[in-house]
Amino acid sequence: MKKVLINLLKVGVPLALGIYLIWYFYDIMDEDEKTALFQHVRTANYGWIFVSLLFGLASHISRSIRWRYLVEPLGKRIGFWNSYHAIMIGYFVNLFIPRAGEATRAVVLSKTEKVPFAKLFGTIIAERAVDLLFLGIVCLVTIYFQYENIDLIRSRMEVLNTELSANNPADTGWGVKEYVLLILFLGVVGLIGLIILKPNFREKVVSLLKGFLEGGLSIFRTKNPIKFTFHSIFIWVMYLSMFGISFWALPETRDMPIGGILAGFVAGTIGLIIVQGGIGVYQALVALVITTYLYPEFDKPIHSVGLALGWIIWLSQNLMILVLGLISYLINIKNVTITKDENTEQTAP
Repeated sequence: MKKVLINLLKVGVPLALGIYLIWYFYDIMDEDEKTALFQHVRTANYGWIFVSLLFGLASHISRSIRWRYLVEPLGKRIGFWNSYHAIMIGYFVNLFIPRAGEATRAVVLSKTEKVPFAKLFGTIIAERAVDLLFLGIVCLVTIYFQYENIDLIRSRMEVLNTELSANNPADTGWGVKEYVLLILFLGVVGLIGLIILKPNFREKVVSLLKGFLEGGLSIFRTKNPIKFTFHSIFIWVMYLSMFGISFWALPETRDMPIGGILAGFVAGTIGLIIVQGGIGVYQALVALVITTYLYPEFDKPIHSVGLALGWIIWLSQNLMILVLGLISYLINIKNVTITKDENTEQTAP
Protein backbone atom coordinates (compact mmCIF):
# COMPACT_ATOMS: atom_id res chain seq x y z
CA MET A 1 0.00 0.00 0.00
CA LYS A 2 2.86 2.35 0.87
CA LYS A 3 4.57 1.65 -2.48
CA VAL A 4 1.33 2.29 -4.38
CA LEU A 5 0.82 5.58 -2.52
CA ILE A 6 4.38 6.72 -3.31
CA ASN A 7 3.94 5.88 -6.99
CA LEU A 8 0.63 7.75 -7.09
CA LEU A 9 2.28 10.82 -5.55
CA LYS A 10 5.15 10.64 -8.06
CA VAL A 11 2.67 10.75 -10.90
CA GLY A 12 -0.08 12.85 -9.33
CA VAL A 13 1.88 15.80 -7.94
CA PRO A 14 3.74 16.76 -11.17
CA LEU A 15 0.56 16.14 -13.18
CA ALA A 16 -1.46 18.36 -10.86
CA LEU A 17 1.12 21.14 -11.13
CA GLY A 18 1.14 20.84 -14.91
CA ILE A 19 -2.66 20.96 -15.13
CA TYR A 20 -2.71 24.04 -12.91
CA LEU A 21 -0.17 25.81 -15.13
CA ILE A 22 -2.17 24.92 -18.26
CA TRP A 23 -5.29 26.41 -16.71
CA TYR A 24 -3.44 29.47 -15.42
CA PHE A 25 -1.75 30.50 -18.67
CA TYR A 26 -4.99 29.97 -20.56
CA ASP A 27 -7.00 31.90 -17.97
CA ILE A 28 -4.84 35.06 -18.16
CA MET A 29 -5.57 35.37 -21.91
CA ASP A 30 -8.37 37.61 -23.11
CA GLU A 31 -11.06 36.22 -25.40
CA ASP A 32 -9.32 37.36 -28.59
CA GLU A 33 -6.11 35.63 -27.58
CA LYS A 34 -7.96 32.43 -26.70
CA THR A 35 -9.69 32.40 -30.08
CA ALA A 36 -6.39 33.07 -31.83
CA LEU A 37 -4.69 30.24 -29.89
CA PHE A 38 -7.07 27.59 -31.26
CA GLN A 39 -7.00 29.16 -34.71
CA HIS A 40 -3.20 28.83 -34.84
CA VAL A 41 -3.38 25.19 -33.76
CA ARG A 42 -6.02 24.38 -36.39
CA THR A 43 -4.30 26.12 -39.30
CA ALA A 44 -0.70 25.03 -38.60
CA ASN A 45 1.17 23.28 -41.42
CA TYR A 46 1.62 19.84 -39.88
CA GLY A 47 3.73 18.70 -42.79
CA TRP A 48 6.64 20.57 -41.20
CA ILE A 49 5.86 18.95 -37.85
CA PHE A 50 6.05 15.52 -39.50
CA VAL A 51 9.45 16.45 -40.96
CA SER A 52 10.59 17.58 -37.51
CA LEU A 53 9.60 14.21 -36.07
CA LEU A 54 11.82 12.48 -38.63
CA PHE A 55 14.75 14.40 -37.13
CA GLY A 56 13.60 13.20 -33.72
CA LEU A 57 13.48 9.60 -34.91
CA ALA A 58 17.00 9.98 -36.31
CA SER A 59 18.20 11.13 -32.86
CA HIS A 60 16.65 8.05 -31.20
CA ILE A 61 18.29 5.73 -33.73
CA SER A 62 21.65 7.46 -33.21
CA ARG A 63 21.28 7.20 -29.42
CA SER A 64 20.61 3.47 -29.79
CA ILE A 65 23.84 3.06 -31.74
CA ARG A 66 25.83 5.23 -29.32
CA TRP A 67 24.70 3.18 -26.31
CA ARG A 68 26.20 0.09 -27.93
CA TYR A 69 29.63 1.75 -27.83
CA LEU A 70 29.25 2.34 -24.08
CA VAL A 71 28.19 -1.22 -23.33
CA GLU A 72 30.91 -2.82 -25.47
CA PRO A 73 33.74 -2.24 -22.89
CA LEU A 74 31.68 -4.29 -20.42
CA GLY A 75 32.38 -7.35 -22.56
CA LYS A 76 29.08 -7.48 -24.44
CA ARG A 77 28.20 -6.30 -27.94
CA ILE A 78 24.46 -5.66 -27.77
CA GLY A 79 22.10 -5.81 -30.73
CA PHE A 80 20.82 -2.58 -32.27
CA TRP A 81 17.13 -3.48 -31.97
CA ASN A 82 17.47 -4.50 -28.33
CA SER A 83 19.17 -1.18 -27.64
CA TYR A 84 16.55 0.79 -29.57
CA HIS A 85 13.55 -0.94 -27.95
CA ALA A 86 15.00 -0.50 -24.46
CA ILE A 87 15.50 3.24 -25.07
CA MET A 88 12.01 3.76 -26.50
CA ILE A 89 10.41 1.80 -23.65
CA GLY A 90 12.33 4.00 -21.22
CA TYR A 91 10.97 7.14 -22.88
CA PHE A 92 7.48 5.60 -22.89
CA VAL A 93 7.60 4.80 -19.17
CA ASN A 94 8.85 8.32 -18.40
CA LEU A 95 5.60 9.71 -19.80
CA PHE A 96 3.68 8.07 -16.95
CA ILE A 97 6.14 7.48 -14.08
CA PRO A 98 8.57 10.30 -13.29
CA ARG A 99 12.28 9.39 -13.54
CA ALA A 100 11.52 5.68 -13.98
CA GLY A 101 12.53 5.51 -17.62
CA GLU A 102 16.27 5.14 -17.08
CA ALA A 103 15.87 2.25 -14.66
CA THR A 104 13.31 0.59 -16.94
CA ARG A 105 15.64 0.96 -19.89
CA ALA A 106 18.44 -0.78 -18.00
CA VAL A 107 16.12 -3.54 -16.77
CA VAL A 108 14.82 -4.29 -20.28
CA LEU A 109 18.30 -4.51 -21.81
CA SER A 110 19.61 -6.56 -18.89
CA LYS A 111 16.94 -9.15 -19.70
CA THR A 112 17.43 -9.18 -23.47
CA GLU A 113 21.24 -9.08 -23.42
CA LYS A 114 22.04 -10.63 -20.01
CA VAL A 115 24.15 -7.68 -18.83
CA PRO A 116 24.02 -6.76 -15.10
CA PHE A 117 21.56 -3.98 -14.34
CA ALA A 118 24.01 -1.91 -12.27
CA LYS A 119 26.59 -1.81 -15.08
CA LEU A 120 23.98 -0.79 -17.63
CA PHE A 121 22.66 1.91 -15.32
CA GLY A 122 26.22 3.18 -14.98
CA THR A 123 26.45 3.58 -18.76
CA ILE A 124 23.19 5.56 -18.71
CA ILE A 125 24.66 7.87 -16.06
CA ALA A 126 27.74 8.35 -18.27
CA GLU A 127 25.48 9.06 -21.23
CA ARG A 128 23.56 11.66 -19.26
CA ALA A 129 26.85 13.34 -18.30
CA VAL A 130 27.76 13.65 -21.99
CA ASP A 131 24.30 15.04 -22.82
CA LEU A 132 24.62 17.55 -19.99
CA LEU A 133 27.93 18.70 -21.48
CA PHE A 134 26.33 19.27 -24.88
CA LEU A 135 23.37 21.07 -23.30
CA GLY A 136 25.88 23.33 -21.56
CA ILE A 137 27.56 24.07 -24.88
CA VAL A 138 24.20 24.95 -26.46
CA CYS A 139 23.44 27.25 -23.51
CA LEU A 140 26.79 29.03 -23.83
CA VAL A 141 26.38 29.50 -27.58
CA THR A 142 22.86 30.86 -27.00
CA ILE A 143 24.06 33.32 -24.36
CA TYR A 144 26.95 34.47 -26.56
CA PHE A 145 24.87 35.23 -29.64
CA GLN A 146 21.79 36.59 -27.89
CA TYR A 147 23.21 38.33 -24.86
CA GLU A 148 21.26 41.55 -25.56
CA ASN A 149 17.91 39.75 -25.14
CA ILE A 150 18.68 38.07 -21.80
CA ASP A 151 17.43 40.99 -19.71
CA LEU A 152 14.15 41.15 -21.65
CA ILE A 153 13.57 37.40 -21.23
CA ARG A 154 14.40 37.64 -17.54
CA SER A 155 12.00 40.55 -17.05
CA ARG A 156 9.17 38.56 -18.65
CA MET A 157 9.96 35.59 -16.40
CA GLU A 158 9.81 37.91 -13.39
CA VAL A 159 6.36 39.07 -14.51
CA LEU A 160 5.23 35.44 -14.76
CA ASN A 161 6.64 34.67 -11.32
CA THR A 162 4.93 37.72 -9.82
CA GLU A 163 1.58 36.79 -11.35
CA LEU A 164 1.89 33.18 -10.18
CA SER A 165 2.77 34.32 -6.64
CA ALA A 166 -0.17 36.71 -6.59
CA ASN A 167 -2.50 33.80 -7.46
CA ASN A 168 -1.07 31.59 -4.71
CA PRO A 169 -2.56 32.75 -1.38
CA ALA A 170 -0.90 29.97 0.64
CA ASP A 171 2.44 31.72 1.19
CA THR A 172 4.40 29.84 3.87
CA GLY A 173 7.67 31.67 3.26
CA TRP A 174 9.17 28.47 1.87
CA GLY A 175 9.84 28.05 -1.83
CA VAL A 176 10.45 24.97 -3.95
CA LYS A 177 14.18 25.21 -3.25
CA GLU A 178 13.70 24.97 0.53
CA TYR A 179 11.37 21.95 0.27
CA VAL A 180 13.70 20.14 -2.12
CA LEU A 181 16.69 20.73 0.15
CA LEU A 182 14.75 19.44 3.18
CA ILE A 183 13.69 16.28 1.34
CA LEU A 184 17.25 15.68 0.12
CA PHE A 185 18.63 16.20 3.63
CA LEU A 186 16.17 13.74 5.20
CA GLY A 187 16.84 11.23 2.42
CA VAL A 188 20.62 11.41 2.90
CA VAL A 189 20.30 11.05 6.67
CA GLY A 190 18.00 8.02 6.26
CA LEU A 191 20.34 6.41 3.74
CA ILE A 192 23.38 6.87 5.97
CA GLY A 193 21.46 5.37 8.88
CA LEU A 194 20.51 2.26 6.88
CA ILE A 195 24.10 1.83 5.65
CA ILE A 196 25.43 1.98 9.22
CA LEU A 197 22.77 -0.17 10.88
CA LYS A 198 22.03 -2.75 8.14
CA PRO A 199 25.06 -4.81 6.96
CA ASN A 200 23.07 -6.51 4.16
CA PHE A 201 21.87 -3.16 2.91
CA ARG A 202 25.44 -1.84 3.06
CA GLU A 203 26.68 -4.76 0.93
CA LYS A 204 23.99 -4.10 -1.68
CA VAL A 205 24.91 -0.41 -1.82
CA VAL A 206 28.62 -1.19 -2.27
CA SER A 207 27.87 -3.77 -4.98
CA LEU A 208 25.56 -1.36 -6.77
CA LEU A 209 28.07 1.50 -6.63
CA LYS A 210 30.79 -0.76 -8.09
CA GLY A 211 28.48 -1.62 -10.98
CA PHE A 212 27.62 2.06 -11.53
CA LEU A 213 31.31 2.97 -11.49
CA GLU A 214 32.26 0.29 -14.00
CA GLY A 215 29.44 1.31 -16.30
CA GLY A 216 30.26 5.01 -15.93
CA LEU A 217 33.93 4.50 -16.72
CA SER A 218 33.00 2.73 -19.96
CA ILE A 219 32.89 6.14 -21.62
CA PHE A 220 36.67 6.35 -21.21
CA ARG A 221 37.20 2.79 -22.42
CA THR A 222 35.03 2.78 -25.51
CA LYS A 223 36.70 1.13 -28.48
CA ASN A 224 35.11 3.61 -30.89
CA PRO A 225 35.72 7.11 -29.45
CA ILE A 226 35.40 8.83 -32.85
CA LYS A 227 32.08 7.15 -33.62
CA PHE A 228 30.86 7.81 -30.09
CA THR A 229 31.70 11.52 -30.45
CA PHE A 230 30.09 11.68 -33.90
CA HIS A 231 26.83 10.23 -32.62
CA SER A 232 26.87 12.55 -29.59
CA ILE A 233 27.14 15.56 -31.91
CA PHE A 234 24.61 14.11 -34.35
CA ILE A 235 22.04 13.54 -31.59
CA TRP A 236 22.12 17.18 -30.53
CA VAL A 237 22.10 18.47 -34.08
CA MET A 238 18.96 16.40 -34.61
CA TYR A 239 17.41 17.74 -31.39
CA LEU A 240 18.01 21.32 -32.52
CA SER A 241 16.80 20.57 -36.05
CA MET A 242 13.64 18.90 -34.74
CA PHE A 243 12.86 21.98 -32.67
CA GLY A 244 13.88 24.54 -35.27
CA ILE A 245 12.01 23.07 -38.24
CA SER A 246 8.79 23.20 -36.20
CA PHE A 247 8.82 27.01 -36.44
CA TRP A 248 7.90 26.66 -40.13
CA ALA A 249 4.53 25.24 -39.09
CA LEU A 250 3.18 28.75 -38.40
CA PRO A 251 3.67 31.70 -40.79
CA GLU A 252 4.11 34.03 -37.80
CA THR A 253 7.15 32.11 -36.49
CA ARG A 254 8.95 31.35 -39.77
CA ASP A 255 11.15 34.43 -39.41
CA MET A 256 12.33 33.51 -35.91
CA PRO A 257 16.10 34.21 -35.77
CA ILE A 258 18.52 31.38 -35.03
CA GLY A 259 19.31 32.93 -31.66
CA GLY A 260 15.63 32.89 -30.74
CA ILE A 261 15.30 29.24 -31.77
CA LEU A 262 18.30 28.36 -29.60
CA ALA A 263 16.84 30.32 -26.68
CA GLY A 264 13.49 28.57 -27.12
CA PHE A 265 15.18 25.19 -27.22
CA VAL A 266 17.06 25.89 -23.97
CA ALA A 267 13.91 27.25 -22.30
CA GLY A 268 11.90 24.20 -23.35
CA THR A 269 14.61 21.87 -22.03
CA ILE A 270 14.52 23.67 -18.69
CA GLY A 271 10.76 23.15 -18.66
CA LEU A 272 11.25 19.41 -19.15
CA ILE A 273 13.59 19.39 -16.15
CA ILE A 274 11.35 21.46 -13.86
CA VAL A 275 8.22 19.32 -14.32
CA GLN A 276 8.12 15.68 -15.44
CA GLY A 277 7.48 15.70 -19.17
CA GLY A 278 7.38 19.51 -19.15
CA ILE A 279 3.58 19.60 -19.13
CA GLY A 280 2.40 23.17 -18.67
CA VAL A 281 5.91 24.58 -18.16
CA TYR A 282 7.45 23.62 -21.52
CA GLN A 283 4.70 25.36 -23.49
CA ALA A 284 4.85 28.50 -21.34
CA LEU A 285 8.64 28.91 -21.51
CA VAL A 286 8.76 28.33 -25.26
CA ALA A 287 5.91 30.83 -25.66
CA LEU A 288 7.74 33.35 -23.47
CA VAL A 289 10.83 33.24 -25.69
CA ILE A 290 8.80 33.48 -28.91
CA THR A 291 6.88 36.44 -27.51
CA THR A 292 10.11 38.16 -26.49
CA TYR A 293 11.62 37.87 -29.97
CA LEU A 294 8.58 38.33 -32.21
CA TYR A 295 6.27 40.47 -30.06
CA PRO A 296 8.56 42.55 -27.79
CA GLU A 297 5.88 45.24 -27.30
CA PHE A 298 3.14 42.79 -26.29
CA ASP A 299 1.78 43.81 -22.88
CA LYS A 300 1.52 40.26 -21.50
CA PRO A 301 4.28 37.69 -20.81
CA ILE A 302 3.15 35.27 -23.52
CA HIS A 303 1.43 35.63 -26.90
CA SER A 304 -1.08 33.15 -28.35
CA VAL A 305 1.24 32.36 -31.28
CA GLY A 306 4.03 31.28 -28.94
CA LEU A 307 1.73 29.21 -26.76
CA ALA A 308 0.19 27.51 -29.80
CA LEU A 309 3.59 26.52 -31.19
CA GLY A 310 4.73 25.36 -27.75
CA TRP A 311 1.71 23.07 -27.54
CA ILE A 312 2.16 21.80 -31.12
CA ILE A 313 5.80 20.90 -30.53
CA TRP A 314 5.15 19.31 -27.14
CA LEU A 315 2.15 17.26 -28.27
CA SER A 316 3.79 16.02 -31.47
CA GLN A 317 6.98 14.91 -29.73
CA ASN A 318 5.10 13.15 -26.94
CA LEU A 319 2.76 11.50 -29.43
CA MET A 320 5.77 10.12 -31.28
CA ILE A 321 7.20 8.74 -28.04
CA LEU A 322 3.81 7.29 -27.11
CA VAL A 323 3.42 5.45 -30.44
CA LEU A 324 7.02 4.25 -30.87
CA GLY A 325 7.35 3.41 -27.18
CA LEU A 326 4.12 1.44 -27.16
CA ILE A 327 5.26 -0.56 -30.20
CA SER A 328 8.57 -1.37 -28.49
CA TYR A 329 6.72 -2.20 -25.28
CA LEU A 330 4.41 -4.67 -27.02
CA ILE A 331 7.35 -6.31 -28.80
CA ASN A 332 9.24 -6.70 -25.52
CA ILE A 333 6.36 -7.04 -23.07
CA LYS A 334 7.80 -10.18 -21.48
CA ASN A 335 11.05 -8.31 -20.77
CA VAL A 336 9.27 -5.31 -19.27
CA THR A 337 7.30 -7.33 -16.74
CA ILE A 338 9.41 -7.40 -13.56
CA THR A 339 8.79 -9.85 -10.75
CA LYS A 340 9.20 -8.84 -7.13
CA ASP A 341 12.46 -10.77 -6.76
CA GLU A 342 13.91 -9.31 -9.96
CA ASN A 343 12.94 -5.82 -8.87
CA THR A 344 14.77 -6.31 -5.56
CA GLU A 345 17.86 -7.54 -7.40
CA GLN A 346 17.99 -5.07 -10.25
CA THR A 347 16.93 -1.77 -8.77
CA ALA A 348 18.62 0.47 -6.25
CA PRO A 349 18.18 -0.55 -2.60
